[in-house]
Amino acid sequence: MSCIPIYQRIARRLGLATYQHALRAMAYGNREIDGAPLDSFWLEGPFGISAREQVSFLERLRRGVLPASHRAMRKVHRMMVVEREGRTIVRGKTGYVFTTTPHVGWWVGWVARAGRTWTFALNLDITRAEHAAARVTIGRTILRELGALST
Repeated sequence: MSCIPIYQRIARRLGLATYQHALRAMAYGNREIDGAPLDSFWLEGPFGISAREQVSFLERLRRGVLPASHRAMRKVHRMMVVEREGRTIVRGKTGYVFTTTPHVGWWVGWVARAGRTWTFALNLDITRAEHAAARVTIGRTILRELGALST
């Protein structure tokens, strides 16, 4: 889940220069945040990221090869756990961009099951309220079809 006010407080505390450095170092999205509000650049302005870029970033996070401390990455791994069932662990994060038309809903993460991993990024246009909840349902359906989740 997201809590935008917390992310905004963190952004104001860290400052623009820190975010610009981190986005470049992590090769995250298009790294364009100039002119966007510091505390909402990820919601409005020129910053953007594709589903493929999300998967690339998540793969590097999963493997622990981002330019961040291993301790920080382990904490993120733990925070992202949304489900554990037997030998299956689903890690995920939702997102919602409401400053565009149409709005965009995300569900990104990875599934580890029986020695295999499926990294995913799903985004969809949100044109009706029920679409926001559907992003996880749709993603789980696709993951089941791929064999990442049991039926």
